[in-house]
Amino acid sequence: MKTEGKRWKWTWWLLVVGVGLRFYFVQELIAVFAFFAIGFAVVAFAILILYVLQKGWEAAVAHFTNSEDSSEPGLQAGKPARKCRELEAIESHGLDLWAYRDTGWFVRDPTAPHLAREQWTVKFPPTVVKTLSGLLGSVAKIVGVSDDYDRVVKCEKDVQQAGGTHISAARPQPYYLDVTHPHANEGGVVLAMSKLLNISAEEIATIGDMPNDVVMFEKSGVSIAMGNASAEVQAAATYVTSSNEEEGFAKAIEELVLNGRSAKV
Repeated sequence: MKTEGKRWKWTWWLLVVGVGLRFYFVQELIAVFAFFAIGFAVVAFAILILYVLQKGWEAAVAHFTNSEDSSEPGLQAGKPARKCRELEAIESHGLDLWAYRDTGWFVRDPTAPHLAREQWTVKFPPTVVKTLSGLLGSVAKIVGVSDDYDRVVKCEKDVQQAGGTHISAARPQPYYLDVTHPHANEGGVVLAMSKLLNISAEEIATIGDMPNDVVMFEKSGVSIAMGNASAEVQAAATYVTSSNEEEGFAKAIEELVLNGRSAKV
């Protein structure tokens, strides 16, 4: 009987040790899996950030959402060059033309208005070329420039009509008209962030003050126009905050985003 009791005692001890070891190794496997999953996520995020820093948001969004339909007109990154009705529309209004491709910025007139300001913003000089036609096969953005604001507004409408749903055309400044891939705009950024963060676009709040921000307003759940924005931009937003000289951005974040108050600032 004593021998039988000792046998059961050792059996129970072996069972306990076995269960303990199994639990230990399962925990270790989970920890290793979590380590590699987190490492992969960090590396992927770092690659995305580096790509955005090198190419810019517009080129990044165009890369990740690029249309596969090469039969349509308009800006198609990486597609063969074709007749560009948008370019013709910009030229017909007498706007100066710039083009961005990869990390290059190309201009025809080195004395064009706002060129010095743009160079200070992007931190590199443009490449002066005689024509932009040979660059359109892989262009990321075309910019029309003029200090005649009314002309830029009219040009925007004509370019939108010429390109239809195959391009995005909007004014980031009163004197600029940006023409890009249809997804390479502020609205595309909202959708890209929604996908990256795995949240609904309805949960994203956006703040802007320029006409090119309207497409961003249309994609986000809550849109806030700055008080210094035009009536057109304010009408497109959910709320209107104070101007940038009256801490409008800070007020919007504090009163509409953090507190979630449904009232105009």
